[in-house]
Amino acid sequence: MRIGIDISGFTSLIGACDFINNIIIALSNNTKKNGDELFIITHANKNFYKKFKGIKKLFYKIIYFFKTLKGYKIIPNNGEYSIFENLTILEISRNYKKVVQKLKIDCILPITDPRLNLSPVPIIRYLYDCQHKYYPQFFSKKDISARDNYFREMTKTYCIVNSKDTKNDLIKFYNADEKKIFALPFTPKLKKEYIIQNRPEIIEKYKLPNKYFLMSCQFWIHKDHTTLLKAFAKLTNEKSYSDVNLVLTGTMEEPRKPEYINKLKTLIKQLNIENKVYLLGCIPKEEQLEIMKKAIAVINTTLFEGGPGGGSVWDACALGIHSIISDIKVNLEINNDLVSFFKTSNADDLCEKMIQLLQLPPPKYEVKTLIDKTSENINLLGNNLYDIINTVINENKDKKHE
Repeated sequence: MRIGIDISGFTSLIGACDFINNIIIALSNNTKKNGDELFIITHANKNFYKKFKGIKKLFYKIIYFFKTLKGYKIIPNNGEYSIFENLTILEISRNYKKVVQKLKIDCILPITDPRLNLSPVPIIRYLYDCQHKYYPQFFSKKDISARDNYFREMTKTYCIVNSKDTKNDLIKFYNADEKKIFALPFTPKLKKEYIIQNRPEIIEKYKLPNKYFLMSCQFWIHKDHTTLLKAFAKLTNEKSYSDVNLVLTGTMEEPRKPEYINKLKTLIKQLNIENKVYLLGCIPKEEQLEIMKKAIAVINTTLFEGGPGGGSVWDACALGIHSIISDIKVNLEINNDLVSFFKTSNADDLCEKMIQLLQLPPPKYEVKTLIDKTSENINLLGNNLYDIINTVINENKDKKHE
């Protein structure tokens, strides 16, 4: 079997890169076992590959689309970044369909372009979440209309999503066919070197204190940093916990509400916690994970997610670190002893949960146990994706014979 992974819709945000990274690793693991072939399809520019350190080792073949060539070029994997440097890579050309048929690819995922039709080759699309249906105040009317049109088109065929909750929303709001929407399992995983690494110089680099909670995500309004700041202020007002600190990572931008970041900074001053809150901005993944290892817990106060927990909670579970997260419906899909829940937007309840964790000893896991769990989750996700792909291929074959 030949499987295509179209990574062209996952080249901007760190979370999107992590998502497609997981898909590639899981499918690569299975294709090696089954003797199948994996094709990576992209029209991204060369800077994209800097976000994928280590992924080059997984590529069997990479398909690029060029203006000057006949539509594509296959570059054997030689493990060298240099093969990317002199390429002019454009948006997918009109030759996409011909190339896919010529190379006899059996199925392609996860597609984010609603216009793309590669029939008779079946495709599996990807959708994120229906946040605009629950928090329309975070979007313009134009954006809501555009998202609705996009979702209606995308749900006309097979789709993968990151949670059962998102699947149910697509059925509820867009009358999607339940049998064509596939929810991926919660499978936290990290590269072995990230789990093993011990780099105290990173803590020194950022001059971080010994005791801190960590929230690591984008500073979007729906992440609800406000609740965390209020809970943290209440916690540190108690003499017993005055030595606790808070570390925040992530790009400090909110395009939908440009004034939001300044409001958060003002709130930090008003709460008199300026000397205890560390705003690190967007930092390299390996540094983020090293900081996470030393945290009391990872916190995610999010009001809405497409997948349970959000990326930082996946990483925390993979590292054997506690998390405290909002009790929104999608988060409750997580069944993990390391994860506890607080009442969404309730700073008092979050403060109580933080105190409870401070009174517990930190979890201790052997490195081998964490690595074995990552391997187990890679297999679980890979098997799940293979089941989805085989289902779609077989249903496509049945339609041809009707």
